[in-house]
Order: sequence, then structure tokens, then C-alpha cells
Amino acid sequence: MAEGTHKTYIDKRNGMGIFDLFNKNRDKSEDTYTIKEIQESKSGLIIAKTASKIWGDDFWLICKSKDQIPYAQKCLEYLDNIPDGTKSRLCRYLVRYYKDFEQFLDEDQKADLGPVDESTVMNLIRIKSVIVDDDCRQDRIEFHTEGSCKWEVEHGLEVTISDNRILYVGGFEDYGPNSSRLKFIIDKYGFYNPETDMNMNYVDKDEVDELVGTMVMFHDIECRVHGVLGHDDNGAYYRLIAYGGTTEQLVNDPAFSEYHMWSAVARPVVDENGNVVWVEK
Repeated sequence: MAEGTHKTYIDKRNGMGIFDLFNKNRDKSEDTYTIKEIQESKSGLIIAKTASKIWGDDFWLICKSKDQIPYAQKCLEYLDNIPDGTKSRLCRYLVRYYKDFEQFLDEDQKADLGPVDESTVMNLIRIKSVIVDDDCRQDRIEFHTEGSCKWEVEHGLEVTISDNRILYVGGFEDYGPNSSRLKFIIDKYGFYNPETDMNMNYVDKDEVDELVGTMVMFHDIECRVHGVLGHDDNGAYYRLIAYGGTTEQLVNDPAFSEYHMWSAVARPVVDENGNVVWVEK
């Protein structure tokens, strides 16, 4: 950041506690991302300096207001502990991004990068900041990132995540979740198409699933459809999440009592009466 661009404040607190990804009642002291300083940009954005366990020191949380910093910390915790299934999909999308730009690299550049596949691509990127804004719904994890990748230094890298779904992977264009900019890019260019020479967005269309985020009943338990876990010969299957205080069954479940959440892997099917029911995978 250019000198003189921001007003700088040193945060007097000892850091802000982070809630567990699935439990807002977890002791904040268990995971702390200390805020080292807070800057205000000329445009009024709040830029809080912290450290990521994965991406190192000098990591930035970019918000519209200081009140959003604790939520941005929670998003960073998710990013540092991204679920294996989500990480696997992200690596697949990053490799697609690289493959589209491989044609512009000379042999020396390719040699410097080495083999690029799903097992190596994370070594070729650097995420520098988590961005949250007023469109992010704070009852779930929603954010986008600014970063860099070694194969496309001009436009860098952006990843947009909403509720464990990856909505965008590509060059940085400020595509926040629920934003009109993201809606425009999806409406105009869609999702990854292997038949296209150059893509704008490298994620699968399946990431945007109308069932995700809805409430359903599973074994008489009210659950939220958390995200698509995968596909098999019978179609998509999902992670269902239920939270504390929803049913007596959950409260009496020892595992639930410890973690304040309960989850299952299930899929919707149509029963003999034509009703959609959820069954365990």
C-alpha cells in the first residue's frame, strides 16, 4: 500500500476471539487472530492487519466498518481450516484457471512453475486478504479474497465463497457474494465450460444449487442444507446441519451436546407418494 494512502490506528485490544465455524457459543479465547493495526483507506474502507495460520503474517481483513472485523476474523478462520472437500474443489478450479493461461507462458516460465496439478497448485498462489461487505450475511460464512497466482500476475486471483460453496475463481474483479457484480458475471458468462478457449469463472455450475441454504426435515430433525458434498450414480448428495435448541432429539445426543451442532450426509429422493424426502447416503 502506498505511503500516505491510509490513516493508521493501533488497536489497543489484545485480539478478537473467533467463534467456532458451527458454534457461535464457543469460547472466543480458543482461537484468536490478533489485530495488529487498523487502517482507513481514502474511500473509507477499514483494513485490519492480522496473521493467517496458512498464508502468514501481514494478512489483511478488509471491511466496510470496524463492526465487521469480528465477522471477517471468523471468515479467515474458515479459510485457514477450509474443509477437505471444499479445498479439493478449489484446487480443481485453480488448475483450470492455470490451464487457460498456460498458452501465454513461454517454456522458461513453465519450467519455473514446474508441474501444475491439484496436488501442487496451492503452492503457486498467495491469498493476501479476506474481504467482507454489507452484502455478506453474517449468519453464515460469506467472503471473497484478493490474492496472486504465479501464472497470471496482472489480474491475480479472487475466490468468492458463500456457505461452503465456491461461487467464483478467476482474476480479481471484486466479485463479492450476493453482489450485483457477481450476478452480472454469472448471468453473462456462466460457469466453467471446457469447450471455451478462455473462461471468466472456473467453478462448476453445481456449486450454485437451489437446495443449499434451505431448511429440510431429516429423521424428524429440522436441518439446513449446508452444501453439496459430491456426486455419484444417484446424483448429488449434501451435508445437512442442525444447530442447538432445535429439537429434543438433538439436545439429548451426547455428540451434539459437546459440539452444539449435528450433521448428516443425505440426498433428496421422491417417495412412492410423490413427496420429496431426505435419506441418508
